[in-house]
Amino acid sequence: MWKLILLLLFWFLPQLPTSDYVVLIVDDCQLAKYVERGENPKRFFIALHYKDERGLVTLGHNYIYPEDKPATMTMSYPKILQSNPIFTSDINDLLSWAKLAINKKKIFILLSSDYCSGKRFVSNQSFMLYEVKIGLELNE
Repeated sequence: MWKLILLLLFWFLPQLPTSDYVVLIVDDCQLAKYVERGENPKRFFIALHYKDERGLVTLGHNYIYPEDKPATMTMSYPKILQSNPIFTSDINDLLSWAKLAINKKKIFILLSSDYCSGKRFVSNQSFMLYEVKIGLELNE
C-alpha cells in the first residue's frame, strides 16, 4: 500500500515544462553562406559546406505557400544562452546533423551575420530567430 501512495505522489509531482524548440547558433562565421531564395529576402538558406565527411548542410527558411511560412521569434542574447543553444561549430559529424534534422522539436537559428557582428555584446539588443529545416548532402 505504501508503494502505491509513493507512486501516486511521484505521479502528481509538477513537471518542468520542456521547450518545444531548439536554438541553433550559426557561429561558423567564415563558412556560413547566406543564399536568398528568389525575390523575397524572407526566404533564404544558410549553406555550411564542410570539406570533410559532413558534406553540405543547408538550413532553409523557405516556403511555397504563405500559409506554410516558417515561424520567427525575437529574443535577447542572454535569453538565447539560457535556452541551452547548440553552436554549429560543435556539431562535428553528419550523424549529429541527421539526429538534429529528425528531432521533433522546431529548430530556430541565430544568423551568423548577427552572431559574428558583435551585436550580441550590445545590451538590450534583440535578435530575430528563424525556424529552419535541415538539409544534408553527403560528399562523394
